[in-house]
Amino acid sequence: METITSRKNPIVKMFRSLARIQSTNEKRILLDGLHLVEEAMEARYEILVAAIRSPQKEQPKIHENALTDVVNKLVTLGTRLVMVSDSVMSALSPMCSPSEIVAIAENIESPIECAFERSSPLVITLVDVQDPGNVGASIRAAHAGGATAIVAAGRSANPFNWKALRGSMGSVFRLPVVRHDNPFSVVSAARERGLRVVGTVPQGGHSLYDANLDEPAMFLFGGEGAGLNAQLLEEVDEEISVPMHPPVRSLNVAVTVALLVYETFRQKYLRRAES
Repeated sequence: METITSRKNPIVKMFRSLARIQSTNEKRILLDGLHLVEEAMEARYEILVAAIRSPQKEQPKIHENALTDVVNKLVTLGTRLVMVSDSVMSALSPMCSPSEIVAIAENIESPIECAFERSSPLVITLVDVQDPGNVGASIRAAHAGGATAIVAAGRSANPFNWKALRGSMGSVFRLPVVRHDNPFSVVSAARERGLRVVGTVPQGGHSLYDANLDEPAMFLFGGEGAGLNAQLLEEVDEEISVPMHPPVRSLNVAVTVALLVYETFRQKYLRRAES
């Protein structure tokens, strides 16, 4: 295994450059932390290079064993491995507290068709959600509540940005996550496959608890502040709002995603229990 002691090493520059990139066209992803590296490997992403921090004396034995297992798998896969000091890891990792391992992997792009492949689909489409942390948290909430796919549409942040990856806690690797520039085309693709299209609005829509969510559907969620634009709302079958006590008039998008997918889950669970 190589050892890197200089923060000026080209590999350090490669990691730092990738951490700064916000483009949705980047073909590589930055994996910060053991959990994300494990999840990417499980999803068969190609790990190009991994940097491992020099062993820490205070590191718990169980954690050390988990890291050793991952390193051994990377060796088997032929991944380039480098050992780095605390100082170099601080330069490699975008986190305030350096991780024990960071890696760069080749991204796997999914076409829009992948969002509609599963039976009884529940597709979550984020439109112009520009904060990568919100995108990642929304993906995690959607996955936990039983959504079958995520679409990041319009000017939404790259769901494979390192902040979004951290926010999703690996969920981005466990269900189809698709990027698409045109949300209107996403709506058309959903209609072609018989999905009901539901738009979420802060105020004025049908109450979440009065809506019938027990059917294949795609939910649209707008970005921070502006929400869904009027032209896109004209394309939906129904507008839904989450009831809120005044003076609160809006919720974080990830919270709204969680509420809708779990209400959908609840309705489907009740139907199965009654049948």
